[in-house]
Amino acid sequence: MIAAAAIALGIGGLAACDSGGDDSPSGGKNSGAQAEDQEPMKGKPITIGISQPFMTNAWQQALVVSAEDARDALNAAGYNIKLEILDANSNPQTQVQQINDLTLKGVDVLLVNPASVSALDGAIEAAIAAGVPTISFADGPVTSTEPIELEFDVAGGQEAIARQTFDLINGKGKVLNIRGGAGSGADPIWQSGVDAALADYPDIEIVAEVFGEWDESTTQQRVSGIMSTLPEVDAILTQGQMGYGAAQAFLAAGREVPLQIFGTPGVELKFWQQLNKDKGYVTKASSCDAGIGSIAVNVAVALLNGQDVPKRMNAPFITIEQTDLDQFIVDMEDAGVDSAFKNYDYQWTLENILTQDVTVP
Repeated sequence: MIAAAAIALGIGGLAACDSGGDDSPSGGKNSGAQAEDQEPMKGKPITIGISQPFMTNAWQQALVVSAEDARDALNAAGYNIKLEILDANSNPQTQVQQINDLTLKGVDVLLVNPASVSALDGAIEAAIAAGVPTISFADGPVTSTEPIELEFDVAGGQEAIARQTFDLINGKGKVLNIRGGAGSGADPIWQSGVDAALADYPDIEIVAEVFGEWDESTTQQRVSGIMSTLPEVDAILTQGQMGYGAAQAFLAAGREVPLQIFGTPGVELKFWQQLNKDKGYVTKASSCDAGIGSIAVNVAVALLNGQDVPKRMNAPFITIEQTDLDQFIVDMEDAGVDSAFKNYDYQWTLENILTQDVTVP
């Protein structure tokens, strides 16, 4: 099941809409740091290394903005945190070298958003052996059992998205399945959710699969490359984004845009808004929340503060309904970001992430 999130946009503590509750990720009377005696790292220099697989899509960029916002919020509360962020440009070997470099520099915690399920294992294990606590997050897991894992229940989330997509076409029709990064650790997990949903929809036919690499332009190119072989397509599945690229391929071929549940980049939300106005296109958006960047930074600080951190934790999804879309886009533009996400503060992370008991596969 999708862990649905309230529709809010976190930017430096500014929320696009206030949930009104004390457990709001971006505010409320319970927000802020824990008691001083439980925060021994306050005021001490902390360097958190963040190894990114790539930075070419809005979701990954929002993740970094979210991490930076968490740093700013913690520093405003008395911490002295520096982030060192490196981009591997989709090259696992580059990411291995960058992890090694961060280890040699002696960062206090290493956050690895992995470009490969297994290629980084040696570098990660070397970092841990060198005394650098390491958290694999977002696009993992990795095959090594040594790092802490902060991931999404992508199988459950994608299963829910697939079921909702199939229901949009009344449980019957031809579907184009756009997968993520070939060879990544995340893609097979996303796909397992699709496979689980398909078992209950015998009248759904997957007519083609392409790997869009979580990138709109790559998706458009690869869908265009098979367009001449595609029959009439009733719906499209993507892994949280790539919907705009897929839609552009259909439009360039003079075909109607099939139904789909969009991801949360601004380009997809605005395109969906226009489709709704022009064609009465009704759907929703759902994706892993790029606000995992703020959660990862908070977990890193909690770890340094001596908090008990579970071996495996799950971050939430964010969902946008049709009725919320227009106002959400206004709020997103006002905040100056390109993808929907929420910031999660330190106290919220302690109460909702560090208290989890997630079974390690």
